[in-house]
Amino acid sequence: MTRRFHRGLSAVAGLVLLTPLIGACGGSDSTEVASADAPAAASEPAEPAPEASEPPVSGPAESEPDAAAGAIPDPCEVIPADQLTALTGADNGAGTSNGDASSVRRFCIYASGLSTSIVRGTEFASSVDVMRADPNVEEVVDLPGVGEQAALGTYAGGTVRQLMVLQGGYFVTVTGALSEAQATATAQALLDAL
Repeated sequence: MTRRFHRGLSAVAGLVLLTPLIGACGGSDSTEVASADAPAAASEPAEPAPEASEPPVSGPAESEPDAAAGAIPDPCEVIPADQLTALTGADNGAGTSNGDASSVRRFCIYASGLSTSIVRGTEFASSVDVMRADPNVEEVVDLPGVGEQAALGTYAGGTVRQLMVLQGGYFVTVTGALSEAQATATAQALLDAL
């Protein structure tokens, strides 16, 4: 009986230890993303957006421009809702902020699945490398003439794109079911508001 009790106790302890790991490895709440090309009243369900390649977090570099040494604005507040709707062709709903003004990066996740972020410029190259290594990204291309540097990743299926644009002491990301033109216009609006 003692041996059986210890085996049972070991099994319960193992489950208790694995439960947080399973929760951490499991996906997040999936959000449906409406296609920017489809009308808002379309009856077809949208495909869930893959999780964006998150830029690695590290502190600002010594040689970073003065603009990046300041507080990072909240990307949910940078572009008014009506302007964002005009840029993306869809009502994106309310945005939820992640991070604070002293962070290396700040995200805004909208109810539609659209994601925007403002990141310290020193993180650009490593963030593009992370996007290039993401197995869910089919293709990454450089976009000349957009900011100082820009990289556009297209996720499997071709409807979701992630655009990273460096300008000055910051770079911005826009991820969602957007055309290249919509992603570029949204990224430029974020940069113009900084």
